[in-house]
Amino acid sequence: MKSGDTIGLVEVMKNFYEIQAEEDGIIAAFSVENEAMVDVGQEIAVLIPKEDK
Repeated sequence: MKSGDTIGLVEVMKNFYEIQAEEDGIIAAFSVENEAMVDVGQEIAVLIPKEDK
């Protein structure tokens, strides 16, 4: 995935907000289940940064 790509959506008061990757890389795992409650700043995915070659 590339920086700026959408990782997922977060719903707040019936509005949906895209969560975007902050850097290029590969999603290794998601840290939360689908439709789970999350806190501000909570990790939702583990991104392995792309190595520049």
